Amino acid sequence: MKKVGVAILGLGVVGGGTYRILTEKNQYFKDTQGVDVTVEAVLEPRKERALSMGVPEEAICSHLLEVVANPAVDVVVECIGGEEPAFSFLMTALQNGKTCVTSNKELFSKHWHELEARAKENNANIFFEATSMGGVPVIRVLADGMQANRVEKICGIVNGTTNYILTRMDQGLTFESALKEAQEKGYAEANPKADVEGYDAMYKLSILAGLAFHYAVPLDKISRQGITEIEKKDVEYAKELGYAIKLLAVGKRTDSGLEVRVQPALVSLAHPIANIKDCFNAIVIVGDSVGEIMLTGRGAGAEPTGSAIVSDVIFAAKHLDRNYTHFLNETKDKLKFSQDVTAGHYLRFNRVDETSAQAVITALGKSGVTAKTIRQEGSDILAVTAESNESAVLKAVERAAKNGVTLAAMYRVEEL
Repeated sequence: MKKVGVAILGLGVVGGGTYRILTEKNQYFKDTQGVDVTVEAVLEPRKERALSMGVPEEAICSHLLEVVANPAVDVVVECIGGEEPAFSFLMTALQNGKTCVTSNKELFSKHWHELEARAKENNANIFFEATSMGGVPVIRVLADGMQANRVEKICGIVNGTTNYILTRMDQGLTFESALKEAQEKGYAEANPKADVEGYDAMYKLSILAGLAFHYAVPLDKISRQGITEIEKKDVEYAKELGYAIKLLAVGKRTDSGLEVRVQPALVSLAHPIANIKDCFNAIVIVGDSVGEIMLTGRGAGAEPTGSAIVSDVIFAAKHLDRNYTHFLNETKDKLKFSQDVTAGHYLRFNRVDETSAQAVITALGKSGVTAKTIRQEGSDILAVTAESNESAVLKAVERAAKNGVTLAAMYRVEEL
């Protein structure tokens, strides 16, 4: 039976969950996978925490060099988070021929190709299933399950915190109250910026789009909008119109280039994505051969993320061949990124008087934008447009403003 020694860097929420799964299910992995996976080392400055979790004192390390010099360690699992020292630690481990596993989406989205190049140089590997949707195995599906397809689109909810907040807003809370509740439950950090302003989803989309489209997708090519400006009334209006508002990560091929964006968007209540609640994640992948498939599950937390990490550890143990990602030559092929999005749009204007609705209709018509729905709700005028170039919709907004009707909210409608 193959024996695999693991080192865990950091025993926080994710590292702790990983340690528990590896130690508690050792016999199960022997019985079902034919591998004996043992934790040989833990890098944790809080020695008392490691001891409280049952880590043998002789396995607790205070310096990375103790880990990489240990011949019993085959796989290094990074659970530190942040860019540094995590990046330096991984590069050092790879330099020493250790295969690495990470759940660090910010680090991986920024340094993917440097890490992979270092792995190739040293006959090691780098696995990252846990970077994008926690316990949902989307990375392996894209990398190993979609070879027969040219992926046309990926679209989904990849951040559980914002989905929880939007779920609670749909149930009557304001953004501020829903965020406070998410923080009290441990779903949101004290500083929630990475989640609510869309950075977390942006990191994940960079990774997922890279795998789906076989191109490196730089973070600065992804348009990003968070959920901090969503008002309770827009969630209510959307529901009345037959939609749910979700923070979506979207990547798709278009005639004008690759479109990559993180945005709040309206999704038809008839689609399963609209009914993904609380901290759950879900993603739709559209291939030219298979059509649409959808994956869903818990996207965050100690056990779901630990599940993805351990899956990578076992996969690494059972696959001695080195499999690296394959990207087309971005410079040679002159990959273009589309900025002018074509989509339906939800618009809410401030009503001034009886002529306001007509001013909106006229502005849309003169801009070549078709209105599917226009209605008045108290002091608001709501419009849902057919698919149009966003530049045309913005021209309509400008025209309406010249007639004194100002825009209060604008969100895309994502057709799935």
